[in-house]
Amino acid sequence: MDDIIKKFKIVTNDILLDHKQEDLFFFGIAERFEVEEKWDVLLSGAWIKERHDQKDLIYLIEKLKKQFGEDLSFLGQIVILPKDAGFVEELSASLKDKDASGGSILNSVYIRPGFVIRQLCVFANNLSKLNLSLFTLKKDVQTVLSDFS
Repeated sequence: MDDIIKKFKIVTNDILLDHKQEDLFFFGIAERFEVEEKWDVLLSGAWIKERHDQKDLIYLIEKLKKQFGEDLSFLGQIVILPKDAGFVEELSASLKDKDASGGSILNSVYIRPGFVIRQLCVFANNLSKLNLSLFTLKKDVQTVLSDFS
């Protein structure tokens, strides 16, 4: 796990070479209870306009392959989210009172009833600067989280 964290920190720095720090809202990996030993990559940034935009997905995959090589089988999925996605709001609310950044690992992160992340490793967290108000955006959270099911 230490090697994975070390490489993700390098990926974070690579992303920050292309984008301002304040534009990287969230970057981390999550292990779900229902899919052990697979990590989902979560990315939200100001430059992301659509959920799972192909250009942004290719961009992140290239950054990951630069550090991990061609074998990304330890990953469950890659989730690309604009800042107004419902999941970003929920994640922001879940992390507001936690020290979550720089590779810190959080266990059993409660997102909402029925959805708890086993482990969340956070590399960049600027969600508090978004000034999001939970449930004020009209996004369908179930659609945003459909990839987690």
